Amino acid sequence: MSAIAASRIMPLTSQGNAQAGVDLDDGSSATLSGATIRGNGVADVRLLFGSRVTLTQSAVGVIACDRTALVRGDAGTRCPPDRVPRRGEGHDEGD
Repeated sequence: MSAIAASRIMPLTSQGNAQAGVDLDDGSSATLSGATIRGNGVADVRLLFGSRVTLTQSAVGVIACDRTALVRGDAGTRCPPDRVPRRGEGHDEGD
C-alpha cells in the first residue's frame, strides 16, 4: 500500500500521459489539493481494488473506478463504477 499527498504548496500537475494521470491500486491512497489532472490517456484518475482519493480545489477530468474505490472531496467529483478502462484504452477529451 502506498500514499500520495500533494498540496497547494506543492501542487500536482499531470497531463498528456499515455496511461492514467494518477493510477491507484491495491488499497493505495492520495490526498490532492490544488491539483490539475486532465488530458491523460486511459483516465485522468484511475482507482482499483480498495484505493481511495480525496480531491480538494482540484481540476480533474475523467475518473474511472471499480466498485471498491472511494472518492471524496469538494471538487464535485464522482466515481462512476459502471466501467473501468483498462490500460491501453483511451478516452476522448470532454467525455
